[in-house]
Amino acid sequence: MINDSAELKKAVDAAIASNPQLAALVSWEMDVLAAAGATLSALLNLVPSNQKDFGLLPGALDIVLSRLARAAVGAQNVGVNPPYRCRSSLGAICGQNPQPGDI
Repeated sequence: MINDSAELKKAVDAAIASNPQLAALVSWEMDVLAAAGATLSALLNLVPSNQKDFGLLPGALDIVLSRLARAAVGAQNVGVNPPYRCRSSLGAICGQNPQPGDI
């Protein structure tokens, strides 16, 4: 039985290192986490500094994300209801859930 947190960390690290598939999965997960952080940081850098206030940030992010979505799907696909058209266009892409046999 492990009672020390440092010893527990060593035991977990050793267990991961002893299994190449698990080590690859953990490495991939850490890369995904780093990419997600970089993406959020890049998105926040697109928000003007005077709108990074707690109360203004959600609206500013909405504008940035809407503009990115509109650019991604094309203005001709947005029409008279931009939020709906962007969500419906991107939903098809984001909603795909490939199964292991599909890849």
